[in-house]
This record gives sequence, C-alpha cells and structure tokens, in this order.
Amino acid sequence: MDSIYSQNIIHNRCNMNNLSILKNKKVLYVEDDEVIRESTAQVLNIFFDNITLAIDGEEAMDLLDNRFDIVILDLNLPKYNGLEIAQEVRKQSEEALIFLISSYQETQNLRDAMKLGAIDYLPKPIRFEELKNVLSECANRLSKNEINYFGDDLTYDTKLKLVFRNDEEIKLTKNEIIFLELVLSNQKQVMHHNLITQELFQSNNSDINLASIKNLVLRLRKKLDTPLVESVSGVGYRVL
Repeated sequence: MDSIYSQNIIHNRCNMNNLSILKNKKVLYVEDDEVIRESTAQVLNIFFDNITLAIDGEEAMDLLDNRFDIVILDLNLPKYNGLEIAQEVRKQSEEALIFLISSYQETQNLRDAMKLGAIDYLPKPIRFEELKNVLSECANRLSKNEINYFGDDLTYDTKLKLVFRNDEEIKLTKNEIIFLELVLSNQKQVMHHNLITQELFQSNNSDINLASIKNLVLRLRKKLDTPLVESVSGVGYRVL
C-alpha cells in the first residue's frame, strides 16, 4: 500500500503547491533496472516536466554536459557507479542537487557521496512519501536562491522573472519587473530617483522620467494589490 507504485497514494497525497518550483528543472535519473526505471519515471513526471533517463553509468556520463539541476542516481550501476557519476557532477557544478537510490547499505560509498553534497539516500523499494520528502527538500533549497516572498501571498521567481499570487501568474512588463527587482533588493531603504532612472531608462536625467516612474509605480501597485513603496518628496521611493 505504501509502495511508490500505488496509484491511490499518488492521487490522494500529492500536493503540488510547495513543489511547483521543480516543474521547470532539468532532471537526470539513472537506473539500470528497466521496470524500476520506467515505474519511478512515471512518478517523477508528476513533479517534473523535463526528465532525462539513462540506463547505465556510461550513458549518464555522456549526458552530463546538459547541466542538470537535479541528479537522481542508483548507486549500483554498470560501467560507472553512482558515486563516480556524482563526483563528475560535482566537478561540473556546485549547485546541482544529487540524491542516491540503492538496494544495499553500502556505508562507505554512501559516506563518500554525502561528502560530495548529496542531499539524501533512499533505499529500494522507494516509498512515495520518502521520495516526496526528498523532493520537498530539493524545492526548499532551490527556492532559497530563486524565490522571493513579498506582500501577503506574492512570490517572485528570480530565474523565470515571473510573479505569482498563490499559483496564479501576474503578468508584468519588462520595466515593472526591473522596478520590482529594485524593490526586492532594497528592502527598508530609500531608492533615489537617479538609481531608478538609470536602471529603467539607462539615463541619469531623473527629471525627464519622473512622470513615467510615477505611472509605473501606480500600475504595479494596482496589479499586485500592495503598496510596495512610498514616495519621498524630491528624493525617490522608500521600500515598505
């Protein structure tokens, strides 16, 4: 009942809200057992839109130039084992998230993998809740770098440059995005007109662009339904 392959668990327990950041991530999943590989891939497809499968260590090594965000490795693979692949992944990227899957408690290999920054180890058979917990940890680590929370229920994805209220996207123009990024990087500070005009218009003549900035702020407040900033007469805007 608690197996990863139980469709009842998949449908009844899968809450995607806190895992939505994973959707656009590039994932490499390496498993030499065809049945396990295909079954687990079906579950991973719930969370990811971009999954690459590899059947052995050699194929995985050949794919690493694609720069994956998350790498899921069976520890016991033909040609190159999971530890060797993890070492190569880490040479290429300090940011890639790695976790391991194995039927055996290979203590030394697991210790070595953890030294490379692998975030967890899952024993076979994989249980859905255990996999989901590891993916939640991946989402938490990624969101620390990519997601800004502001207002009551707003998030800004710095990589995709998208704003969401809950899970619904709010469409912003290029200049609105630039201004929002200024706001998020200057919390509780005053943004001077010269800084804003330089970022928005690549100009140091703030007098020419004051009306445009004021209109942009009004539009952004309306779209986001939050004040964001308050005007400081003759100076600029204070971030709230």
